[in-house]
Amino acid sequence: MGSKKGQKYNIEPKARIKKAFTNIVENRRTEKQALLDAGYTMSTAIKPTQVKKTKSWQILMDRYMPDDKLAKVHNEGLEATIKRYKNNVTTGKVECVGEEPDHAIRHKYLDTAYKIKGRYADNPQGITFNTINITQINNVVDDYL
Repeated sequence: MGSKKGQKYNIEPKARIKKAFTNIVENRRTEKQALLDAGYTMSTAIKPTQVKKTKSWQILMDRYMPDDKLAKVHNEGLEATIKRYKNNVTTGKVECVGEEPDHAIRHKYLDTAYKIKGRYADNPQGITFNTINITQINNVVDDYL
């Protein structure tokens, strides 16, 4: 019996990849050290994307960092604020004078969420950078005129 397009299989990740994942997520080791501790070779540890692109890794990511949970925290982070305080010289107390968006924290939440989910493109589509040499443009204009 053939498989259907888009069908998901109940694959249980192997112990070695689980150990690497745990070393990164819970034990806060670097990817390289986590992979080495889990029994991967140095060449794999140097290029962790080989492991992170596997179905097993994605299963672990979906299991322990589901999109709905990330979205909730992400939304909370995007709404991060910072309170501003000042010393009241009359009373001698520190008082809250307001609250404003904490853009640095908001950016960190956004950046981290995209990195975790692998959503950064190596070469973003639709964005191109062109370098223009003004001397060449002037020469073309001079030749035209």
